[in-house]
Amino acid sequence: IYAAESSIAKFLLEHLKHPPIQDIPDIDKKIAEEETLIGIELDPTQREAVKVALTNQVCVITGGPGAGKTTITKVILNILSKHLNHFKGGRKTPAAAIISLAAPTGKASKRATESTGFPGSTVHRLLEVGPNGQFKKNAYTPLESEVCSFDEFSMMDVFLTKSTFSAIDRKTRLIIIGDHNQLSSVGPGKVLGDIIDSGVVPTRSEEHTS
Repeated sequence: IYAAESSIAKFLLEHLKHPPIQDIPDIDKKIAEEETLIGIELDPTQREAVKVALTNQVCVITGGPGAGKTTITKVILNILSKHLNHFKGGRKTPAAAIISLAAPTGKASKRATESTGFPGSTVHRLLEVGPNGQFKKNAYTPLESEVCSFDEFSMMDVFLTKSTFSAIDRKTRLIIIGDHNQLSSVGPGKVLGDIIDSGVVPTRSEEHTS
C-alpha cells in the first residue's frame, strides 16, 4: 500500500511540472460560446473551475450532489474536444477518440456518458484488463488519449489508481472528478480525499446549488 501511494504521489508531482502541451486561447470567449450552445449560464465559481481545468495538466473538481460537477465537465470536454490537435500520424482523429472518459463502475460510466455526450467506460475496460487481471495499458503501452477524465473518483482505491496513473502519458491532461464524502473505495486507501487534502493539485470545490 505504501509503495502504491508513493507511486501515485510521484506521478502527480511529475505531472504537475509539465504545462499543457497545447494552450487553449481565448478561454473566456470559448466558455461563453459553450454556455450559449448548451443553453446554460455558469456561475463565477463554475467558470473558474473550467479555467483551472483548461490551464493545468492535472486538476480536481469536487463538490456534493447537485453542485454542478457534471455541467462543468461537459463544458471542459466540449472545449478540449474542439481545440486540441486531432492529428496523429498525419491522419485526423475523431474528437471523441482523443478523450477518455471513465469511472470505477459501469453505472457511473454510463451516467457520465449520458450527461456529457462523450463515450465512457469503466476504468478496467479503459485499461484493457485481461483474464489474468493484468492491464494491457501500462507504463510501457500507455493510453493514447489527449485527455483522461475520471468520474466518481472517491471509489478508486490505491491499487487501481496506481495502475491507472501508470498508464497515463506525460502529455495527457488529467481531470479528476468526485466527492470524497460520497461512496468510498472497497479496497484500501482514501485517494481522492488525500489528493485534495495535500493542497498540491489544483482543486476547485463546487457548492451545492439547490
